[in-house]
Amino acid sequence: MTTNQPTGNFYAPVNRYKVPGDNKPIFSGKLTKPGDEAELPFSLWAFKYTDKKTGEIKTGYSGSIDGVPANIPAQDQIEALLTDPTGADVTIANLTLRPGQIVLFPNGFKDEAPEKRRPDLWGWINPTDGTAAFKPGVWVQQYEDSGRPYLSGQTQYPQPGKSTAEPTLDQLIARDQVSRGMPKSKGRRESRA
Repeated sequence: MTTNQPTGNFYAPVNRYKVPGDNKPIFSGKLTKPGDEAELPFSLWAFKYTDKKTGEIKTGYSGSIDGVPANIPAQDQIEALLTDPTGADVTIANLTLRPGQIVLFPNGFKDEAPEKRRPDLWGWINPTDGTAAFKPGVWVQQYEDSGRPYLSGQTQYPQPGKSTAEPTLDQLIARDQVSRGMPKSKGRRESRA
């Protein structure tokens, strides 16, 4: 049985104002949460790290998403900027993401099955509005006319049974997915003595 899982878009051209050695983001773009049309602007900075398994130095990306959609009316954007954020830190595997934080790492499984066209980068996005964290799958591509790089891909929520990160009870309560207390038993009659 297959399920149609909602997806979102991920697109970020290289920052045309970026020059070697400055502190500007390397990519700036827009993404949508899975199943949502609100375009959230984001920026990414590159960082180098050492892969603990191979010792190889790799490039990852980290940045932040703007919690205010760019494709809503101007007055709605202003009102959204005046609203207190509702997001909270989320811990996934060994990562703790602040609200609005996005991280991307090279996909270590890409070379295992080239015929599957796996993304070049994977990671996590913790939205600013307190909704569930979601995953981007991203390909590094190149424009034919200019030769400049860009990132393109999809976002999706983790598939049940395929994610190693389970939410804590406090996170489930905060998301209104569960409530405290004992549920009333169904179909059970009390005996009369």
